[in-house]
Amino acid sequence: LSIDGEEYTFCTMYQVDFWNEATQKVYFTIIRIFFLISLIFAYVRCKMKNAKNQAVYQFEDYQRTLTNNLAHDLKTPLTAISGYAENILDTYELDNQQKAYLQMILENVARTDAVINRTLELNRLSQTQALQKSLVNIRTLAETAVEKYRSLSEEKQLTVNIDGQCELYGNTETLQTVIENLTANAFRHSKENGKICITLCKNKIIFVNDIEKRVDTTELLMPFVKGDKSRSGQNGNGLGLSIAKEASAVNNLTLTISSTDTEFTAILKK
Repeated sequence: LSIDGEEYTFCTMYQVDFWNEATQKVYFTIIRIFFLISLIFAYVRCKMKNAKNQAVYQFEDYQRTLTNNLAHDLKTPLTAISGYAENILDTYELDNQQKAYLQMILENVARTDAVINRTLELNRLSQTQALQKSLVNIRTLAETAVEKYRSLSEEKQLTVNIDGQCELYGNTETLQTVIENLTANAFRHSKENGKICITLCKNKIIFVNDIEKRVDTTELLMPFVKGDKSRSGQNGNGLGLSIAKEASAVNNLTLTISSTDTEFTAILKK
């Protein structure tokens, strides 16, 4: 606008109140809807997860119950077979071949019974929840386990060393199971004239034994897995390491295994 040669500019300002009562209602309504949708989604996911976990638990419980029942049912006929074989050996005049056959029957019955007992032990460990715990001297357990296999050590002319001290807070019975199974594995699968070293550190136990060749450890912690043919031909049932693993977990310990061409290593740690 020009007045008397002077230029003037007029501005008109409009103030629009977008954050009025109606807008606020719409905004908070949308927020509530999204919040409710999130709650519903979380609830559905939680229900699905719980249903899945419950189904898995029920299936595992069914498997444990079935295994326990089968194991107990098998023990009765095995006891009868063993009794018959022993009775025949003690009662009748037999030649050497007949005695050998009966002795083989008794040995196989004993081996099968051992597998059943270890399977029951594995099931028991997988169901263990609350245990009495205390401070356990691991060196004492290791020395006891080594003494248990002294005859095998002398037979294979093994050199055994236990180094260090270790105390762990856990259940004595299940920790003893771990140490005995790892010791048994080391003695049974060490090569003749080999070495076994058990090293005890704070919160860590290391078993190292000499072997003839590398062992496939991929599934060796699974039940009834023996690794390779060289291990399968030896006295054992493929349950020792899996039992050690379960007993370790009960005490909040982790068991890992590895193998080189000359050594097998099992490490137990917090």
